[in-house]
Parts: sequence; structure tokens; C-alpha cells
Amino acid sequence: MKPKVHALLAAPALVFFAPALFFGRALYVRDSGLYFYPHKAWIAASLRAGQLPLWRAGEFGGLPILADPNYDVFHPFALFTDLLPLPWGFQVFAFASALLAAYGAFWVARELGLSDLACVVCAWAFAWSGPFVSLIESGPLLMAASIPPLFAAAIRLKRTGATRDVVLVAAAAALLFFTGVPEIAGSAFVLALVLSGRRAPRFVAGCALGAALAAVQLLPTAAFVRESTRSAGFAVEPAFRLSRIPALFVPLFDGWLDAPKVAYWTFDGTPWFEVVYVGSVVALLAALGARKRWPVVLAALGFAALSTTQGFALGRALLPPLRGIRFGDKFIMPLAMAVPIAAATGFDRLTAAARTSFDRLTEGAQARAVAMPLHRAVWSLAAACLALLTVASLFGGALPPLLHLDAAQTESFRVTAARMLPLELALLTLASLAILRRKPLWLLPIVALELGVPAAVLDRTVPRDWLRPSPIVGRLADASRDYRIDVQSTGLHEEDLPPVGELRSQQLFAVRHLALYDAAAPGLLFTRGYSGFPSEAMKELFVKGDLSALSVRYGVEFGSGRPVYPRLGFEPYFAEGPLRVYRNPRALKRVRMEPSGEAHLVSERNDELVIQTRADVPARLVIADTLADGWTATVDGAIVRPHKSALRIVDVPVGNHTIR
Repeated sequence: MKPKVHALLAAPALVFFAPALFFGRALYVRDSGLYFYPHKAWIAASLRAGQLPLWRAGEFGGLPILADPNYDVFHPFALFTDLLPLPWGFQVFAFASALLAAYGAFWVARELGLSDLACVVCAWAFAWSGPFVSLIESGPLLMAASIPPLFAAAIRLKRTGATRDVVLVAAAAALLFFTGVPEIAGSAFVLALVLSGRRAPRFVAGCALGAALAAVQLLPTAAFVRESTRSAGFAVEPAFRLSRIPALFVPLFDGWLDAPKVAYWTFDGTPWFEVVYVGSVVALLAALGARKRWPVVLAALGFAALSTTQGFALGRALLPPLRGIRFGDKFIMPLAMAVPIAAATGFDRLTAAARTSFDRLTEGAQARAVAMPLHRAVWSLAAACLALLTVASLFGGALPPLLHLDAAQTESFRVTAARMLPLELALLTLASLAILRRKPLWLLPIVALELGVPAAVLDRTVPRDWLRPSPIVGRLADASRDYRIDVQSTGLHEEDLPPVGELRSQQLFAVRHLALYDAAAPGLLFTRGYSGFPSEAMKELFVKGDLSALSVRYGVEFGSGRPVYPRLGFEPYFAEGPLRVYRNPRALKRVRMEPSGEAHLVSERNDELVIQTRADVPARLVIADTLADGWTATVDGAIVRPHKSALRIVDVPVGNHTIR
């Protein structure tokens, strides 16, 4: 690959991540700061202590962290967060994932026999699309970044059929199995199967081999999900509504977290993808190349239909596994995978440059030739401009009432339109001129500018020292190994935010970070379904409200919603801004003897607790941790059977004993 091609692939990532890599900043929005960074910090600390990150007792009463693929424990890129100081290591992890996405998409187009510049278009259109950049800000970007290598391996296998390429498919599949978000990974396997064509049986064999290589992750994950609340299914969160379709082609059309005069996103509450933008010029190129790539485009459109509110409801009714998925709009991701492939093909149709080297394309006469019939390209551009102008004409009156927007949402909607529609129309006009003047190379900077707009808006960083354990922990000194903290988000509204000049997303992060930083202290956090999947028995015990038995000493609420803990007998402890902390005077210790006796926690590892007990009468040792399959108990070295319960309960005879 030529150095100039490397520069084109790496430059966007270097620009995007420069604040985080070189200037002391850190990604923070949504899951990045509140969820992924603190968990990766805990995993790294466990490994440095010589312990596998098997079990985290402090969350949900105990979770098998290593069994949860969201943490990428076995993926090679996990070394960045395991070995480098955090939070900088997490920024390097995100940067490397973005490079993997770009180079992987380039490889996909190269395997399709496209020109170098078309390969660059494919790389940009995937790695800097709205869905992928949204994942950079929310954490599971490594899953999306691991998809292009699987596609490339599938296309290569279709072309050669060689056994070594079956092994290549297996390696790429194993990387994908090591990451989370199974619904997106599953749709990627379907699209890759389509790309493998007549070699589909060999592709399936390669994926089976990849599953065997990843069995160290897949087998514990299967057991973990089966025991967790996820096996019973989730309530449906906002899915992709048809009113959001223009947002695919107009950047930030439906608002964003920092949009003016509206607390959250305009259409969908809090969607999983903050931005779904793929770009109108990129979409136009994809339309020009879709005919040649129709199988993968058709499959992607099928998944896009599944992502809609109506399609997802139907899918959940017909396919029970989909009931374990909360966000239907995750299935819009296959569209973000297929559009770059079709767009790169459309670019080469315009330049007639298939299998042309970078130097020939940029220096030769072919760079100025438009192979596609000119009238067809012009009519396509005219139709795209007309569609956008039609949307613009509706902004003044018809569209907001049609979408049932309130006054604040309508204002945000119009402000976004005033900023973004002229930009998109200008880009389409420039694309039209490039084709009419037979200079398709001009499309490259147009695509770069088009995809750079939402990426720039989503590039939000804060000083790295913001990412530290919540300061309230120091005020809850006795909540260490003996007790737990629970957190209830009772509703965070615009009036809860301090009147400062920071972005709304920063203010939201600061308030939630104060109460929710996962690595701060042992807690239950049952209201946060995305933060893990507690056992059904443990959640049922929690819902009954007996937080004393669960060793909850403190309850934390934030926002202006109705208080929860006073109704459960908690007493006010202190308040700080929108944050309220309550204390439970009746909380029982996490490790205790019932009905009488003494219990002392001698040591605790991720896979072992050692407890010294003394009992004058036969008693029970109660540990307010989840009893999950795989845990065993011994009393003075003799194996005993725990009680069948949500918690760990072991019968203890009279005298002094050591329980492991």
C-alpha cells in the first residue's frame, strides 16, 4: 500500500483522537466515561494483582465479568487497557479500533477488486459514518471495528476457495466472537455469509472453527446469559422510527444531545445510535453501485426494516431470541456496513477505475473519465437535491405537527435544519459539478467534509481528571466490604442541570458521574439494565424492597423525580445539587451469621472468599452475594451444599470454623 494511501486512512483518526491522545483529554459521553472505562480499570487492577477478572462482587450482588463479552477481555486490543495507564489506555484502545475499522473496510474494497481511491471511500464511509462514530462515544466500538475483517475474509474465500482462507475466516470470526453486542455481530455474520456467495458452506465451516477458538468466551457467556435476567427478555426501548429516515442523509437532522432547547434527542428519547447519518453524497454513490452489490444491500435493507418500531415488534413476536434485545435500532448498523461497499463500487463506476493503482488513478487520464452514462448520474443527483429541498420546505409548518413535536422540539428541529440542510445541499451541488465537469476525484474531499461534520460534533472530550471515582465515596466510608450502595435514577431533567456554560452532555455526565461511577464502591444498581445482567432470583429479591437483607446501607438518588428511599425507611443523609443520599440504619452486614454468631471476612479474591466464623448454636452463614452456578463452599475443607437461594447461605455447626 502506498504511503499516501496510509495517510488518507490514518489522518481522520489522528485528527479525531488528537485531543484524547496528545492533549490530556478523554472521551466521556454516555457509556465511555460511566461504564466502559471504570470496568476496564477494574479488570486491569485484577490482572495486576495476579487474579483473573472472573467475578466482581460489588455490582448487582456479584457478576461474572469475564463471561460478559462487552468487556473484550480476550480480544487482543484489550492489552491497551490492561497495560497502559488509564484513562489514556482507553483512548489508545478507541483510536486503534477506529484504525482497525478503516483499514478493514479498505481491505474489503480491495478484495472486491476496486481502485485504491474507491477503497479509501469505503474506509471513510464506514469508519466515519454516524453509527460508527456513535459507538466510539458509547463504548462497544471494537465490535463494529472487528466486522470489516470478517467481510474481507468472506470475499477472499469466495474468490479463492482455499483452505488457508477458511482459517482466515476462522480468525476473523473469533475476533468478532470475543466482542459484545450479539445482535450486531449476528447481522454481520449474515451479511458476510451473503458476501461469501457459492463458498457459503466453507464460510460456515470457518465460522464454526472460529467459535471453537473463541469457546473460552462463548461457553461462559452462554451460561451467564442463561442465568441472568436477560434470558427473560427486556422491555422494548425506542426503536428506529420512520420519521428518523431523513437523519440518514442530513447530519444531526433529528437533534443531538447538545441540541438547543431540548434535553434529549428530538424523535426517539435516548436512541442507541446518537447519529445514524451516512451522508447524501455517500448514499448517492451507493445508489450508483447498488445494482452490482444488490445481495448485501438487500440483506442490509432487511435488517434496517427490522430496526424500525413496527419491524422490531414483529420480529420479537416471531423470534423469541429478539426478546432479549432492548434497542431495535441496533439493526440499523448493517446498513452502515453495506452502504460503504456499494458507495466504493459506485465511485469506480464513475471513474472506470476498477483495479487501477493509486498513481494511475490520480495521474492518468482515467481520473477524468466518467464511465457511467452522464445523464443517469445527473438525474440521480437531481432527485437527491429535490428530496432534500422537499424536506426543507416542510420545516416551516407541515413537518413538526406531522411528527407530533412539542414547541421545544420544534425549535431544536428548525435550528438543526437551518444549519445542516444548506450544508448538505451545498455538498450535493458540489458533487453535481464534479460529475458534470468530469472530475470525479473532487468527490473525495466532498465525502471527507460530509462525514467530518457529525464526527466533529460528536468529538466531545473532558479533562482526564474528570474520570476518577465519585467524590461521594469518601463520605460513605463504612460502605467498603461490609455494606452496599444502591443508586436510583429518578429522572434527570433540564432544571436539574447547573446554569453553566458547559455543553449539556458534560453537565449530564458530571451529575450522573457523581452518583453512578461504577468503580466507586460496592453497589447494586439494579435500575441500570445496561450495566450487566443480574440473576433473576437476585433481582426478584431486590424488587421486593428488602434492601436491608441485601446489605444496602446507602441509597443515592439524582434528579427531580419522586424520592424512592424514604418510602423504604431510609433516612436523609446529605444532599449535593441534584444528588440526594439516604442512609439505612437497619442494613445488615454483607457477611453475617443468623440467628446468632460472629463472621469475619478474612480475605477476598475474584474467585474466593475466606470467612472465619464462631457459633454457640447451629447457625447459618449468609453472604449477601449472588449464588450462581460454579460456586462451591467448604467448611474446614469439607464440601457442603449451599441453600438454594438468591444469596449464598451455608449451614455452620457449633464452634470456630473456616469457610471458603
